[in-house]
Amino acid sequence: MPQSDMSGSNDIQSKIQANSSLSGVTATTNDKGVIELTGTVSSAQDRKEAVRIAKENANGKKVKDHIKVSGSANSNSTNH
Repeated sequence: MPQSDMSGSNDIQSKIQANSSLSGVTATTNDKGVIELTGTVSSAQDRKEAVRIAKENANGKKVKDHIKVSGSANSNSTNH
């Protein structure tokens, strides 16, 4: 894989890890150059934040969201 592809996901990973509530998220670049987000977060808002960070730093690459929300059974959650 070209170094530029790896540095893109490394940059995104650094920015995601800067947010302590996103510590369970991992950003990798697959063999097609797609940035994939995996892991588990505690809320839908955290998931949206991780995707936002990735898209803002993807340099035009596609971002695939595979993040799971562990608190999705929370009766307090709302859908927007």
